[in-house]
Amino acid sequence: AEIALTELHAGGKFNQNSYKVSGGLHGVGVSCVNALSKMLRLTIRRDGKVHAMEFSRGFVQNRITEEVNGVPVSPMKVIG
Repeated sequence: AEIALTELHAGGKFNQNSYKVSGGLHGVGVSCVNALSKMLRLTIRRDGKVHAMEFSRGFVQNRITEEVNGVPVSPMKVIG
């Protein structure tokens, strides 16, 4: 999720038909909105859990890192 919100052209790839109904936003849109926003809150509901991440001007806010098997990771915060 973080990549799609911070990297240009990181969104999904569309064929001609789905591109028409997507409004033309395909990776550039959300990362540009994120970069220009004072605050953007991302909420993902998956596997019965609710995850959240906040950004400001394109940068993750309140990042928490931990180490898993010697590798630093930054999991999304579970809020529900």
